[in-house]
Amino acid sequence: MNEDTQVVEPVVTETTSEETKSEPTVKELSAVEQRALDMGWRSKEEFDGEEEDFIDAQEFVRRKPLFEKIDSVGKELRETRKALKALQEHHSKVKEAEYKHALEQLRAEKKVALEEGDADKLIEIDEQIADAKVRQVQEERQARQEASAPHPNFITWVGKNPWYKEDAELKAAADQIGSAYAVSNPEVEPDQVLKYVEGRVRKLYPDKFRNPNKDRPSAVEGRTSATNAKSKEDDVSNYSLSDDERRVMMSFVRQGVMTKDEYIKDLKRVKGE
Repeated sequence: MNEDTQVVEPVVTETTSEETKSEPTVKELSAVEQRALDMGWRSKEEFDGEEEDFIDAQEFVRRKPLFEKIDSVGKELRETRKALKALQEHHSKVKEAEYKHALEQLRAEKKVALEEGDADKLIEIDEQIADAKVRQVQEERQARQEASAPHPNFITWVGKNPWYKEDAELKAAADQIGSAYAVSNPEVEPDQVLKYVEGRVRKLYPDKFRNPNKDRPSAVEGRTSATNAKSKEDDVSNYSLSDDERRVMMSFVRQGVMTKDEYIKDLKRVKGE
């Protein structure tokens, strides 16, 4: 080899580990999974709710008409509530206008009575004005009380779940769970919210709902308990109801909300009896 000859060294190309990695495989979707995805379904990997709430694609497709029906009913209920609220506001404005008009009429009559020097008429008109103002205050107070009063179903629920009043920790948890659930599910009825809250609280705090006296009672205790239970049943069947209470009870019984005995038991709890 002479001096003019050049030596060409081979070029070695290094392959990085990233380049040698294979492309990730994409899971092929079945026809029902693709259809479910188009309807709003999410795979288990993308689902961010409770595991027990997840449903597969086939079940989602099967339930889709039901979901749509629920959504439609929810929209109708929301529209109905808006209409009722608007109607209440309308009646309130009408009452306010009528009240102002009545006062204007009385004041005009009072002016005439003053000009004519009719003392008796003046006294009568002043009394009418005072009565109108008292009625207005009473109606406004009643409206505020009705707006702030708890729903009857909530009172019944608290009667069945005394822990809500007796345990501050459980009450705070229930309020937080109920508020979050109601905001996230505006189409859900209040009864369903209460049922959900009860289930979640019992699941989160199982120790607080465990009966510490699970030991089997003796024969004497068993007979005593049976006697006491019979006595309580007699108390319920003979319980005296007011006309309003009886009317509410009969309405609940007709609608299948609860039985007569359940209503009376709840009523006695609410009254602290």
